[in-house]
Amino acid sequence: MIRSGSRSIGRSAAFIPRKPRSRIPSTNLSRSTPLRLYSPGPSDPNRSAWAAATESAHSVLSPPPTPATDPISAIHAEIGNLKSSLFSMLGSSHPSLDTVAKYYFHAEGKHLRPLLVLLMAQATNGLAESGWQGAVEEARRRGVDDSLSEGGVLNDWNPEIMGPEGPTAYASPFTIGGSSRKPIPDTPRIPSLEETESPAILPTQRRLASITEMIHVASLLHDDVIDTSELRRGSPSAPTMFGNKLSILSGDFLLGRASVALARLGSREVVELLATVIANLVEGEVMQLKATSEPEEKPTAKGFEDYMRKTYLKSASLLAKSARASVILGGCGGESEWVKEVAYGYGRNLGMAFQVSHCCIRHDLC
Repeated sequence: MIRSGSRSIGRSAAFIPRKPRSRIPSTNLSRSTPLRLYSPGPSDPNRSAWAAATESAHSVLSPPPTPATDPISAIHAEIGNLKSSLFSMLGSSHPSLDTVAKYYFHAEGKHLRPLLVLLMAQATNGLAESGWQGAVEEARRRGVDDSLSEGGVLNDWNPEIMGPEGPTAYASPFTIGGSSRKPIPDTPRIPSLEETESPAILPTQRRLASITEMIHVASLLHDDVIDTSELRRGSPSAPTMFGNKLSILSGDFLLGRASVALARLGSREVVELLATVIANLVEGEVMQLKATSEPEEKPTAKGFEDYMRKTYLKSASLLAKSARASVILGGCGGESEWVKEVAYGYGRNLGMAFQVSHCCIRHDLC
């Protein structure tokens, strides 16, 4: 676009009548010196043509627009809370599992997926009108950490939230109506609606941002085992540090915790979307394994279609469906169904473009 614009400017400037050099004051132009076009006096015989040319030049060489506000600044505080929220969700009573599950979260990544969820929420919350009001009331009625099951049937102890694990009685029969487990403390892990400005990002949307990052990191743990990767973001990979078995199990643990958090969001449609993402990730990895073991000898239309399908399954699916899930949690549906379509399309196209450009840069094709 920039090059095209440059050619357009060149063609327009070619029709601007040029004044004799003697009439143009000599100016030492620099980056800090604004460009000033020569303006003839009222008695200049060429005033009409020159004035028209000057106006044309001003329209072509208009100053660049003021840079837009960085959208990340609108959710800066949210990003700061993301990592602490993730760590609180990943606690385990098993020290080795606790360490490996949190290993990749210590690195400073792009956080593209949770960023998309939060920005989509910031941009669309309130568009659903009555649906938005219903989402707000539901967020006030129940918390994202509220368990759907009563008693001690879950047996999923998280010391980051619940404190040290107490004595258990797995060797004894389960007693109906009783539990030796400590109750989960009634402590909010995510800022409430009253702590944020309107239109607020809902606690469910914040939790969704964490869930998407957990699913993504789980796929990285599994991918690094499959690809025998020694490094991840310039540091030793999890398989290099802890071995393949713990890396695979930690990825499974992340998916398990993400699934629990997903169920507590209270939306069957969102559960369906994110559950199919996990299936898509596996399908995409299988397609990549086949492409690696049976590479094509020359480019074909089918090969390109297969590559783009694999790109959607492994990368764009999570971005597309989490963006759609974000607006669903904001109450969109019915008359605001179009918002869901826009969110999905934006996430899908962003994911495809991101992965293709990343591949081009990695293979020096851009």
